[in-house]
Amino acid sequence: MTLLRKVPEFTMGLTNIIWTVASITAMMLCVRSNGLSVIQCPGKVLVKPALVFLVGSNISVTCVSIEQNCDINEFELYRNEKQIQMERFNKTAAHHWMINVTTQDSTIYCYIDCVDGAKELVCVASLQPGYPPDQPKDLICIWQHNKMMCTWIAGKQTFLETYYALHIQSEGTGKEQIFPTNFSSNSVTVPGNHLQKASIYRVWIQATNALGNATSKRLTFSLHDIVKPDAPMITKVEFINNSVPKTIIHWRSSTNAECQFEIRYRIISDPNISWTLVAKNAFSINGNSVHFYNWVPFKEYEFQIRCNLIKSNNYWSDWSNSFINKTPEAEPTGVLDVWSSCEPIKSNKHKRIIIYWKPLHPQETRGIILGYRIFYQQNGREMTIRVCNASENQYSWQTPWTPDNIFVTAFNSKGDSTPAMLHIGESTLMAPRILSVRQYGGSRIYVEWEPPDEVSEPVLGYVVDWREAADNNKQLLDWKRLPKDNHSLLLGQFSPLQEYLAEGRSIKPRKRYNISVTAMYLKGRGKSCSAQGYSIEGNNIINPTVRTYWLTLGFGDVYIVYMTATTAAGEGAKGAELAIKQGMAIRQPVPLSLEYYCHQVDIQLLLHSPVALPLNES
Repeated sequence: MTLLRKVPEFTMGLTNIIWTVASITAMMLCVRSNGLSVIQCPGKVLVKPALVFLVGSNISVTCVSIEQNCDINEFELYRNEKQIQMERFNKTAAHHWMINVTTQDSTIYCYIDCVDGAKELVCVASLQPGYPPDQPKDLICIWQHNKMMCTWIAGKQTFLETYYALHIQSEGTGKEQIFPTNFSSNSVTVPGNHLQKASIYRVWIQATNALGNATSKRLTFSLHDIVKPDAPMITKVEFINNSVPKTIIHWRSSTNAECQFEIRYRIISDPNISWTLVAKNAFSINGNSVHFYNWVPFKEYEFQIRCNLIKSNNYWSDWSNSFINKTPEAEPTGVLDVWSSCEPIKSNKHKRIIIYWKPLHPQETRGIILGYRIFYQQNGREMTIRVCNASENQYSWQTPWTPDNIFVTAFNSKGDSTPAMLHIGESTLMAPRILSVRQYGGSRIYVEWEPPDEVSEPVLGYVVDWREAADNNKQLLDWKRLPKDNHSLLLGQFSPLQEYLAEGRSIKPRKRYNISVTAMYLKGRGKSCSAQGYSIEGNNIINPTVRTYWLTLGFGDVYIVYMTATTAAGEGAKGAELAIKQGMAIRQPVPLSLEYYCHQVDIQLLLHSPVALPLNES
């Protein structure tokens, strides 16, 4: 049967259309039996050893034409649209060897070219390289909800239609039942009415495809041996805060059989914490409840429980649905990081003490912080200075006298943290020496110092604090405690543990800072040494502006002109000098225009002249 006639000088696009139409038509005309053998075509494509073969095999392909109305010029073989040369046997047949065939879903088309220019399809064949099935492994069967469910691992992919069947043989009667699965499935469910609870069964999996079959290892069991119980359901979780924190879990179970239990938990707020399995010797069971001694205050916990029948002891139930509950608060742990500054008030003899503190780390709060308590001790009694809100982090106290020490605590509904002590009184202890401050790339400042000289008691550590020099309120920005062996600090750089405190405290560009270093002793803080440091110049935050000043200069005078710039940090050096003198030929005052650019600085234009001249801006 002729499908297409060859027309001379076809374009490439039309040739592709012809090829596509030929392929589709060929598939419509060639009917396959069982998806394997070609049984009706205008010829034959013979594939040996078979259309289904082991991956990597050598394949013999023979085209035989039975077309009577074609004087055959040559045979053409196409595999996935690529032409392959064939060796002619005789007038009606040609042959080709395909070596090491590995490509999946290969379709071959055989054509004949007639002397008169016609192209005829001989036939089509689909090659199916694949593998025989592996032996199924890890066969597992469980009995639950009046049915038996079996699963297994099939092994490597075969690339062929592979079928699995579960074989069940009764040891008592020898009767065998076969339960086939869906194509390539690795599980099967057997209804309970096919099985007897008192019987012993041998069970295995048979895998089959066109290249072979394989059988799993056999299992032998009774249904009682493979029972998987339903998961218990947690109904309540209690936290008892006695001398030792205790957790009590209550549950409900669907079985009356004697069981053993496993419990696991995790803290929800930390996704990096994995499940913790409670050791069997760490909890006690009382009926349908269990208690163990462990929990962290003010954390959301997720609990799960599972059970195992003691008599069968083969399969644990699934883990129960999670039960989530939050532990109660407890008094805060840790000690606040506190610091202070003290300055006299000029209008009277009072002093202003500003007390600063940093919030506790989230792991130390153990509840919701309600506020901060500031007090001093007098004759063994606590004298409250101020109770601050939880949102506050400093307090300014004006007083005509100062106690030696002030204490600050954080409190929640359960109590206060350990008091942090601040030494406020005058100190005679030595300050650090040779304080050096310099800019250190980016918006960072490097601070370095030497330890105090000839100290009467050992230094325990250092505190570095800093504030903007232009801040009229002299607001302390931050402070950092360092161990005694550290004699330097890079400001503007925070460790990951400080990130929750670092917002708004970093060193900013184009700023001058007052930096102090204080040595800490057993008796309290010593004296401080201070210096100023500058951060790096930043980018312009507004566009430059142009200012023009007009000066009326007298005839014959000589003027020296230069400029300086002033910021909040002070006046800078003067610029280059410019000498100006009017010529003798000019008999009247001449206006002089000076233009310059500025970026948020004050510019001073200074003229040295025998007379004072007004400076008019326009």
